[in-house]
Amino acid sequence: MTTEILKECTVKGNAVMLPARQLDRKIYQDVASKLEGIGGKWNRKAGGFMFDENPAELLAIIQTGQTLDLKKEFQFFPTPPDLALWAMGMLTYHVSGEDTILEPSAGRGALIKAFRQVHGVHNPIDAYELMPLNQKFLEQIPNVNVIGDDFTQAKGIEGYYDLILANPPFTGGQDVEHIEKMYAALKVGGTILTFCSTSWKHNSHKRYERFRGLIDQWNAETYLVPKGAFKSSGTMVETTLFIIEK
Repeated sequence: MTTEILKECTVKGNAVMLPARQLDRKIYQDVASKLEGIGGKWNRKAGGFMFDENPAELLAIIQTGQTLDLKKEFQFFPTPPDLALWAMGMLTYHVSGEDTILEPSAGRGALIKAFRQVHGVHNPIDAYELMPLNQKFLEQIPNVNVIGDDFTQAKGIEGYYDLILANPPFTGGQDVEHIEKMYAALKVGGTILTFCSTSWKHNSHKRYERFRGLIDQWNAETYLVPKGAFKSSGTMVETTLFIIEK
């Protein structure tokens, strides 16, 4: 029944509109859960579930009966625009026209857009992104080159980039793994700006012990991002912003 109701839903702008009739509470909850799984948020004023981008492709997927949860499957918690702008305001690296730039877990380009807005430069930016649909969004941003999906498997990029901007996935220490690989990909004199969970501070696993040593060794600038800063993206996790120079 849930799939049948989803098939009756329509897209209006960036909103998914439910059928114009009263739904059974259990069915409504199931439909809402499916729409929230693809990034929708109920908006009373709009009378529908709002998305950051046109949701037609994602809606078409769940209308087939397929379950899709972007947060669970792809760890997709986009950087809220205001937080992205704040982070870019913390970046003091002076970008030249020849600098190579990387976003290793680019999502739909929130950090890229904020970087260009704050710093007014439009260098080509290489991007990695796991989610095929997000890759389509990235390909629509001028001067963004999607060069792969899983950054952790990238080869031949050691010491290549002048500037790396990132909000990597956090689960299972993926953020620590990403940051270590970012540092390897960074040129001497380059800069990394990246978000990270706060697990690195207290987790006793050897991976985190090594990472704490690296953070000290790199003399990283560390800023606490308040709990709730990612609330609009569906998580209340407390995070860190690192700025690391090589």
